[in-house]
Amino acid sequence: MGPPWKLQFLQDVIRQQRLAFVFLCETLSSKKKMEWVRTKVGFQGMVVVEAQGRSGELYGHPFTWERGRDTDSWLEIHLDRAMATKTWFDLFPTAKLYNLEGSPSDHSAISLEPT
Repeated sequence: MGPPWKLQFLQDVIRQQRLAFVFLCETLSSKKKMEWVRTKVGFQGMVVVEAQGRSGELYGHPFTWERGRDTDSWLEIHLDRAMATKTWFDLFPTAKLYNLEGSPSDHSAISLEPT
């Protein structure tokens, strides 16, 4: 997350807008760091875009960003994160986050289905 002011900004936006769900894209923060952020912003649940686990499940391809496809330096990374309040998870206990492959971009499209 970088400098402390970024966390403060995120806390302020969540409080002012009364957000129940936040999607953070292009963060290279580790799962442990994102768990820390989640507790600091007061969210009880989190979906971390990684291959497995309910600290969130990402269905489909496990990586959300790539560079150098079809080269020797091809790189794929989990860049995106999502987090929600306990109330949101209570309303959508079977929600699923999908990685939609096939984008011409270096980023995958992510779809949240609050089933």
